[in-house]
Amino acid sequence: MDMGSFMQQFVQQLINGISLGSIYALVALGYTMIYGIIKLINFAHGDIYMLGAYFGFIATTMFGFSFIPAILFSMACAALAGIIIERVAYRPMRNAPRIAILITAIGVSFFLEYSMILIATPQTRTFPAVFEATIYHFGPLVVNSQQIVILISALILMAVLTYIVQNTKAGKAMRAVSFDADAARLMGINIDRVISMTFALGSALAAAGGVLVGIYYNSIDPLMGMVPGIKAFVAAVLGGIGIIPGAMLGGIILGVACAGLIYFILAAVIKAVGIEKVMRFFPPVVTGPIIIAIGLGLAPSAVSNCTTNWFLAVVALAVIVVFNIWGKGMAKIIPIILGLLISYGTGLVLYFISQANPDLIQNVPWLFSGGADANGVYQPIFDFTSLNTICDNISKGHIFGSEGLIGIPIHWDKTVFGGIDYSNGALIASSIIAIVPIAFATMMEHIGDICAISSTTGNNYIKDPGLHRTLVGDGLATTLASLFGGPANTTYGENTGVLALTRVYDPRVIRITAYFAVAVSFFPIVSVIIGSIPSCIIGGISFVLYGMISAIGVRNVVENKVDFTKSRNLIVAAVILVCALGLSSDTVSFTIGSAAITLSPLAVASIAGIVLNAVFPGKDYKFDTEDVADAVNFEKEVKPKEKKEKK
Repeated sequence: MDMGSFMQQFVQQLINGISLGSIYALVALGYTMIYGIIKLINFAHGDIYMLGAYFGFIATTMFGFSFIPAILFSMACAALAGIIIERVAYRPMRNAPRIAILITAIGVSFFLEYSMILIATPQTRTFPAVFEATIYHFGPLVVNSQQIVILISALILMAVLTYIVQNTKAGKAMRAVSFDADAARLMGINIDRVISMTFALGSALAAAGGVLVGIYYNSIDPLMGMVPGIKAFVAAVLGGIGIIPGAMLGGIILGVACAGLIYFILAAVIKAVGIEKVMRFFPPVVTGPIIIAIGLGLAPSAVSNCTTNWFLAVVALAVIVVFNIWGKGMAKIIPIILGLLISYGTGLVLYFISQANPDLIQNVPWLFSGGADANGVYQPIFDFTSLNTICDNISKGHIFGSEGLIGIPIHWDKTVFGGIDYSNGALIASSIIAIVPIAFATMMEHIGDICAISSTTGNNYIKDPGLHRTLVGDGLATTLASLFGGPANTTYGENTGVLALTRVYDPRVIRITAYFAVAVSFFPIVSVIIGSIPSCIIGGISFVLYGMISAIGVRNVVENKVDFTKSRNLIVAAVILVCALGLSSDTVSFTIGSAAITLSPLAVASIAGIVLNAVFPGKDYKFDTEDVADAVNFEKEVKPKEKKEKK
């Protein structure tokens, strides 16, 4: 696909996503307002959106209202419904535990859904066309009037809401209650009235979204608020709960991409219940063995790569060790790069010698070959076929394209925009069912990796910036990658080894590296050169990195003084290690519908360790306490230097 066609389809899909995301944004605005005032995750908010759609339906069919009167009628009715719900369901629970309020919100959600099923029947209803959808062509792009109305309506409502919050007396009262409810009460502000007004405004916005989606899709049903409500909640978290423009932006982003949702949901749960409660399930007796298993699980791949040419693997390993231990200055910081360059150069010398005397490859394979093919015939260390092809193309003036000097690192037919048959709903559903369990497995690895990085750098990243933020980062990375046909976000395991080896912990270095990686991805020749690195060199480098991961796991267990004289701790650690290292990759598999699901050994090990630790008695673990003996306290204790007494 040429560049012009790609950009056309990308922009078209972006327009469609923004239109849908604007609807999520309206619901997200209500979420963020309510949470900002009373710290309540109102899971019934999506069903207010559903009520708004039905109020709009009544206004257009029974009263014959046009678009603007219908949406205003719906917003007014939903605002009244929001006030009633707050007064009846939430106000009596205001001082109750958070979990009780959360359960109440879920109960209100079910009540609204099944009440509407009872009143309006579960059948889908056709929403009347309040105005004709006019198609506009902007060159190759197609935009209809419905999309424009949705986006403009969302922007206007956000602007009005922002004005109310920032410039009116009621808005100042809302901000005061959000900042400190007790202080606001002492200043004479009616807390109950402010909260009721917040529910009214949030419900009105959700109702507007319900009417707009009814117009857009021409259909409504009693259960239509469930999925958009969850998406809007994720959008509010993504954009920043309590920040109105942030919620709007979050909604638009989520409209463009709905992948990585599991990460966001888990992050929101962690944010809601608190990191301390979550980390009770991930003490050092669980995370330590998981980290060890990650390193040991990767070890076979390192050894397998080394076997293609042990000489070059040892050269890479030796260079890394020498410069890391005895190196000075910059050489001590970049031992991996030096190991790569020196072993690569050594390999080139051996390659050119073997090209001059081809018999050496078969007669001295341990030195001059890069492994055997399927027929057992030893091959040269390097394969420069792809590199020669691209160099020939460049020399012929082929500048743009996947085989030239500059190319787009995206294949349209492998993206969500052009590579999915959306008419095959069964296939899409089975694919989602197959992916979701994998997401849970990678999240387990994520927690173990964050613990490993925290232990390596001496900073408690689980607490600051917080596990919920790192999960959101992973979810967002996976979402963006999935849009353009890239792989899901991988684990941090290899990176942990690099951190331990180089001791370079500055995030700016990672950012610069990321920018550089993105920039060079537009030059196919760079990818080809990287692909030419022999697997034995990668194996030699990985030999150190993977071993360090396991060592970090051991350090995690030792520094936190896990008591292995207790049988429960021994059993938990033993089960984790045996499951991770003893199970094969297809041992734990099952079928849901037509989808075959297989859990990785590490996922099984993580789940088993968490469950056993939760079930067994004798848990004495507290997160982030001062006593290192019973807590994960990653931050290094720095004692001030004592002044020497002058004699």
